[in-house]
Amino acid sequence: MIWLLLAVTVINAYLLGLAGYRLFLSTKQFAREASKTSQLLSELSDYESSAPEPAQAVTKADLETTLAARRALIARRARLREQRERRLISRIRDIDLDKRWS
Repeated sequence: MIWLLLAVTVINAYLLGLAGYRLFLSTKQFAREASKTSQLLSELSDYESSAPEPAQAVTKADLETTLAARRALIARRARLREQRERRLISRIRDIDLDKRWS
């Protein structure tokens, strides 16, 4: 009977030691992450805050250049979209259906 009590006590001490070790590892990891977070927060507070510049109304003199820039932007976006579609179509054409099921 005493051996059973001794075995239970040893097993409980072992399990308690394992739980303590896991708690120690978790605390160590938490301290590491907390120091990293405080370092990142200190770096974040070092940056200057910049206020956005208010938008200015377009004058008649700037209207033509603004419209030309807008048309160029729209054309560039359309060209990029077409290039993306061409790449996708070429990738789809390159798929070998026979190898897909093997």
